[in-house]
Amino acid sequence: MSKRVSAEREKLLREELDRSEATRDEPLPPGLGQRRGRSEPYSIRLSADAVERLEDLARKTDVPASALARGFVLAGLAEAEEPDTVQALLQRVESDLAKLRRVVGTE
Repeated sequence: MSKRVSAEREKLLREELDRSEATRDEPLPPGLGQRRGRSEPYSIRLSADAVERLEDLARKTDVPASALARGFVLAGLAEAEEPDTVQALLQRVESDLAKLRRVVGTE
């Protein structure tokens, strides 16, 4: 990786950290719950492609990329902690089926 690309990534990370800190006291996007007390910064490494996809989705939804990533992490944690009951599995299947119908245009 060239120094220029590395410097650009570093700048992007700094900007995202600044945005994250600036919005840390704002409510989470609808459907993602609410903040509980003081939050802690947590650093993760994503591929350039994943960062680009996250930022594209953030622009399309008008949600800061850091809030969107935070929401994905929280949703993943909630799903991972959910017990694998028949009811929970059926809800996931119904949700996935609804997404598929939207994608193919049958809803």
